[in-house]
Amino acid sequence: MAFNIIYTIETIIKLIAFDSDFFKDGWNSFDFVIVVAAWVGTVANNIDGLDIGHATTIIKSFRICRIFKIIKKYKSLRILFYTFIGAI
Repeated sequence: MAFNIIYTIETIIKLIAFDSDFFKDGWNSFDFVIVVAAWVGTVANNIDGLDIGHATTIIKSFRICRIFKIIKKYKSLRILFYTFIGAI
């Protein structure tokens, strides 16, 4: 829940700062979809009688993809990531 709130605040600040240019960046669009999906999943889990199964788990797993944004940006982290993947 704490991360949902933090990412929501981040998205709202970006929406205000970038205005109409926000959705021109693919990563911003991806972040927006993840934030909305996380809140939809949270609300769906709290509604009695609504069983959407493992869909919320799948939606939450997409948040892990945000790490790829960070890896793409920082070369040293990218090297560490590929080393980790190679070790596995």
